[in-house]
Amino acid sequence: MLKKTQNEQNSVEKNFPVTVLKIKNTRGEGYIEVVVIVLASMMVILLAVGTFSLIVRKVNLNHFANELMRTAEVSGRVGTEVNGRYSELQDVTGLSPVMSWQASYFDEANKSVQLEGDIVLYLELHTSFNGLGGFVPVQVTLKSKATGQSERYWK
Repeated sequence: MLKKTQNEQNSVEKNFPVTVLKIKNTRGEGYIEVVVIVLASMMVILLAVGTFSLIVRKVNLNHFANELMRTAEVSGRVGTEVNGRYSELQDVTGLSPVMSWQASYFDEANKSVQLEGDIVLYLELHTSFNGLGGFVPVQVTLKSKATGQSERYWK
């Protein structure tokens, strides 16, 4: 690189004195840049943690639905066994979803489903997404669906 002599630098400063002084004066700019970068990175981390917790809730809701469906398939009905398993899963996962069933019942009073009868479970969980650290909670509804067939023959 070519170095400018002192006379050449002085002539540039005389022609553009205000611009050169502004360029030379960089005190404190690094601190402001660091603060902005740290704040932006913390917001990205908060958004990632919020998104991750929402994904974990959705996975737990799917597991909840599959476990309830398996209980209904084995017992062949949507009754006390399923309600007991719902309580257990509620304690384990901490979720309290709204549950609705659709099935071709053999006995409507006992909610029994004949062997190989279709059973469909719908779960719906109302939760909030705290992506920005809880400052602006966004209401989100997570839904899960599980299907199966009864494995019990009713006489």
